[in-house]
Amino acid sequence: MILEDILSLLLRIGELAFTAVVAGLTGEYLHHSKGTSPWNKKRFIYTEVIAVFFSLSYHQAVTMILEDILSLLLRIGELAFTAVVAGLTGEYLHHSKGTSPWNKKRFIYTEVIAAIGILFALLFLLPFTASFVHWPMDFLLFAGLMVAFGLLANYIGPNCGSIWNWHGITHGGSCDKFKADLAFLFLASIFFLVSALLGIYVMHKYRQKAEQRAGRRGWYRRRARV
Repeated sequence: MILEDILSLLLRIGELAFTAVVAGLTGEYLHHSKGTSPWNKKRFIYTEVIAVFFSLSYHQAVTMILEDILSLLLRIGELAFTAVVAGLTGEYLHHSKGTSPWNKKRFIYTEVIAAIGILFALLFLLPFTASFVHWPMDFLLFAGLMVAFGLLANYIGPNCGSIWNWHGITHGGSCDKFKADLAFLFLASIFFLVSALLGIYVMHKYRQKAEQRAGRRGWYRRRARV
């Protein structure tokens, strides 16, 4: 899917560039032939109009493809980060089986919210789901992951130093694993937030276009009645 989008994007960028060059060269000729009769320039006027029209349509197509690619990359990141969080938290829960569940409640919550994040990231990656209409769920997952981040940060902060010091998180110590968990929680929450903001932006843009089209149809109906 992403390879098809990238290929389509490259083709659209090429089409946009070539039609823009045609529009520029034809416009330059028309500018330097102002004294000529429009009838003698009709083929150049036609070329300019068609080049400008397709340049605008290709620009819109490029924007839509870029939005799809960005959304797909965000979903892949969300899936990867929440999977790492689930793995690290699950490892801690596995090694603390004898501890009271009440003492592990923040880790149980983190494991649950990470599993929910994995589920919805996978669901939103499916080709038949419209990614941009899911922004309310993205916001909820962002909030849920940030709550987990706060709970774990409050737990390890007194014993492991600054929660933002992620140097050495791959060394394998207990504090290193906790900080790795925090790092991927933070990244996952930010990716869900960006997905939500992108969804709001795209839905707002499409709603504006739909209202403009509805307004034009209403104008045509009024003209037809007259």
